[in-house]
Amino acid sequence: MRLPSRSALSHLSILVLLFGLMSPRLGLSQEQILKSGSGDRALPSPRNEVQHEFRSDPLEVAGTQLIWPTNASRILTSTFGETRAAHLHAGIDIRTWGREGYEVYAMADGDVMRLQTGPKGYGNAVYLRHSDGTISMSAHLNRFEPLLQAYADSIRLASHHASMDLYPLERTFSYKAGDLIGFTGSTGTGPPHLHVELRNEQNQPLNPLLSSLRGDVKDNLAPEFEALAVEHLHPTSYHLQRHQVLVGQKIQVGQDVLVGQEVMNRTDFGTVEVSGPVGISALMHDRANGTKSRYAVYEWMMMVREDTVFHARADWFPFSMDQKMFLDRSYPILAETGDGFQRFYVVNGNRLPLYRSMKNRGVLHFAPGEYEVRLIAKDIFGNRSESLLTVRAAGEVVHLDEHPKEYLGEHLSEHVDGHLGEHVDGHLGEHLSGHQNENPDVYLFKVDSVPAYPLPSVDRVRVDRPFARYPAHKVVEPEALFHQPEKEKILSQGRAFHRIYTHLFLESGWQPLPEDSPVRIRAELSPGHSTMLHTPDQRVQLLIPRNAIYDSLEVVMQVAWQDGLPEITFDPGGLPVFEDLRLRVRLPDSVDADQKVGVFGRHPRSGKLIFLGAQRAGSWVESPMMEIADVVLVQDDEAPVVQVPSLRRNLAGKMVVAVMVRDDESGIDPDESHIFLDGVRGITEFDPDKKELIYVHPSLTPDRSMEVRVEVQDGVGNRSVVRYAGGRW
Repeated sequence: MRLPSRSALSHLSILVLLFGLMSPRLGLSQEQILKSGSGDRALPSPRNEVQHEFRSDPLEVAGTQLIWPTNASRILTSTFGETRAAHLHAGIDIRTWGREGYEVYAMADGDVMRLQTGPKGYGNAVYLRHSDGTISMSAHLNRFEPLLQAYADSIRLASHHASMDLYPLERTFSYKAGDLIGFTGSTGTGPPHLHVELRNEQNQPLNPLLSSLRGDVKDNLAPEFEALAVEHLHPTSYHLQRHQVLVGQKIQVGQDVLVGQEVMNRTDFGTVEVSGPVGISALMHDRANGTKSRYAVYEWMMMVREDTVFHARADWFPFSMDQKMFLDRSYPILAETGDGFQRFYVVNGNRLPLYRSMKNRGVLHFAPGEYEVRLIAKDIFGNRSESLLTVRAAGEVVHLDEHPKEYLGEHLSEHVDGHLGEHVDGHLGEHLSGHQNENPDVYLFKVDSVPAYPLPSVDRVRVDRPFARYPAHKVVEPEALFHQPEKEKILSQGRAFHRIYTHLFLESGWQPLPEDSPVRIRAELSPGHSTMLHTPDQRVQLLIPRNAIYDSLEVVMQVAWQDGLPEITFDPGGLPVFEDLRLRVRLPDSVDADQKVGVFGRHPRSGKLIFLGAQRAGSWVESPMMEIADVVLVQDDEAPVVQVPSLRRNLAGKMVVAVMVRDDESGIDPDESHIFLDGVRGITEFDPDKKELIYVHPSLTPDRSMEVRVEVQDGVGNRSVVRYAGGRW
């Protein structure tokens, strides 16, 4: 590794980096360093970066030679494309045996292009750009190598913030393959492990096992099918109606006579009877030698007789689409069980570049009869398994000559509303266009569109009690809340309707709406249009950005009130969105300005409240919503609990002060929580797993004779300030 160049830093700054002595009065300021490292550009997170199309085949870009990045192990705990809480997994995870502090190496010659620190996401991460344009990233580090750590600490100390996202000047820090760049840890998310990513020159994640790293992993074990889900769709609109989960039985292994490959595992899932179109999803996992970890499958396909109906492979995806995991997986089953059932069909709005070929969007809409369906799963090492399912389609026999235009043999449905060809100059769609069905007696109807969202379960019109309707875009005064004619707002395209009606449930006929009456808003929404759903008095407002929903959506939002605070439910609920929604609620006069109120969601299985946000502006409280799901406003006046500080050495051998903090309602806000030693503010890190604040100062060695002041704030703004005198902790 070479030292930073003079053009990047002053001589004084180099000394600062070497000895970790930078303070707000010494060397470059944070503003100067950030500006020198990134120009006038913002420091975007990967999800918000502008994405570009590939200029070359991802397999060629990923073919670079890399060395194994750590001495911890050569065992993977996670692979590319796995299901995560809100996105696809963009790399591989390497086992560190529950410990921190193993060495992390540069996988190839390269320059540091980005540094991150913080308690969330990637935690402490370092990005290297290599000569072929690829980018490697190592995340969740305990710390960087000493010189790089001193550089990061000098900037963090100047800002008094532990979180940092910095683009150093080009060639400020350069490393050779095998050079030490950091140490494994658990920052961002635990337990301890090393997360590694490989990206192309447009900063899009590639499957790291497409590179030479694959040769360092021993794997001769085939994937396994745990369960299948048959997702029953509406016979004409193809909305998801229900699903049933099937458990199979393993049968003999042997040679696949169709493709001449060895099948290592075969599972028979029996016979299922259907009366309309269905989509198939599978709970499946891969394995490797020497570990019990379960991985994502690299390649999956579905065949009916000799016809390949669906074929997908996890080579790459853009960060701008990683949230489409909710469409690639069956999100209703994911919410219900926590299991990521992989869909073998494609719904509207899903433009992930995983799909190599498909027919009928992968939907099985059979003519009456019995069909053998085979699902095939392969890992990146070529190990292969399959499952068998017999589908018995009921119904009357339809004569194809009476419905020639509806027959799939004449119409191959395009991927995702005709947009597949936009990806990679048709790279992923090359097997789709112009391809005809080679088995004309398999399907009955072509499928051009599969809705991403289900329909509401409630009746469209309540007839058991009166209601009033009004277009929710208008402001309606309380005295005017009587029955009004229903109107439609026609979109500029002239093809679809974008309608919002509010149903006011009035128990005593057409009377003025009493305060805190339950209200139901029904909306028929279309992608590409900003929308606000609100109650008649506008005390509750839900802002839906124009690109938030994946597909046309009919949804019912109901607002009920309890002690002046609303509980908001949705039908259908638990719906994924592409951009965060924004909820605004005007608090009643009974809630004082100093009382704290937060917005909470409910865990779909446990019912536990999950804090979403609490941005207060006068009588209004705002919060982002990451999905269309039930929320409740809760008053939280409990300040965080602070325990007695402790003194210990970190893995670098430096003395630090650690303080356990806890807040069981809205959680700890690490950006507003600080520790002072004898009045000196340092870098206050936060470990969300251990619930610890940790005081670090490059040039100050703490001891028990110092006074400790701890300031901790929770998510809604409650604050605790605790002092411990020297010699008393």
